[in-house]
Amino acid sequence: MAQKNKARFSMSLQAKMVALVLLPMLILALVLSALEVRSSITSMQETLDKQRDVLVSERETTVRYLVESARNAVSHLVGHAELSQSEAQEQAQEILQNFRYGNANYVFAFDFDGTARAMAAAPERVGTNMVGLVDSEGNAFVEDLIERARSGDASFYDYQWINPATGDIEPKHSMAIAIPEWDWMIGTGIYLSDIDVGLAQVEALAWQEFRHDLIAKGVVALVLLLGVVVLATWLVKRALSPVKRAAAAMHDVATGEADLTQRLRVERNDEIGDLAQQFNAFVERMQITLQDVHRTTQSVLLASQNIDQGTNELATRTEQSALLIRSSRCFF
Repeated sequence: MAQKNKARFSMSLQAKMVALVLLPMLILALVLSALEVRSSITSMQETLDKQRDVLVSERETTVRYLVESARNAVSHLVGHAELSQSEAQEQAQEILQNFRYGNANYVFAFDFDGTARAMAAAPERVGTNMVGLVDSEGNAFVEDLIERARSGDASFYDYQWINPATGDIEPKHSMAIAIPEWDWMIGTGIYLSDIDVGLAQVEALAWQEFRHDLIAKGVVALVLLLGVVVLATWLVKRALSPVKRAAAAMHDVATGEADLTQRLRVERNDEIGDLAQQFNAFVERMQITLQDVHRTTQSVLLASQNIDQGTNELATRTEQSALLIRSSRCFF
């Protein structure tokens, strides 16, 4: 029973020491891993956002170039000496109505009162006033684009409009410039859905690569952790071996099975070494005490034997004296 208690105590102490070594390392590793994961996710998201900004910026540059090209395509008609203004505008409408690019993208034109002059995606709207037209979010985009062109604001404007390529209402990123001589606005825009779809695919691949990288790093970390556990267990076991020897020696002393001539090896200069030295001093004092007790016991035994011998001799003499007395009585 005592042996089992000792083993349980030793294992408990060993487990505590291993935990004392591993827990701080594990907590630190988890914190650093969490920070690394968070940093990687943030960096990946920032990279995707920057990539989207770059793609949008490239598209905006293209749109600006196309709007300028559309205006340049009809600029020779403005103030044409041989054409009336209405004739020049009719030719300009025809040019702009056929001005297409990319995947069903087109150029639109309105006069400043909101009447459509060119709209390739919806030719039936040409000649109708669309100034009051609003999108699904309540944006009066025709009026807003006209006002921007009139004021010389060439920044981009977002609204919801039908994408001819898909037939769906999608966000459109447009800009417009003015032909002030005719009070016209010429503009075009791009749908960003293809950019978002492409980036979604890139993001999915990035997340997949991130997960694979995370799993690989996790496997490496697990292998390293197991190595640290094995190393820590070995070091703790090696450090506790003198304590176990001392515990075994104390058990032998307690059960009376100890060889008091034996001593623990003092191999260290730390607290465990002090424990071995103090145990050796205790055993030495016990050995001296037992030797003194043995000598005292032998002296008592010898004295007892002498007393027994004297008692026997006295009894013999007493018996002899009694015989002599009886013999003398018979003689008389």
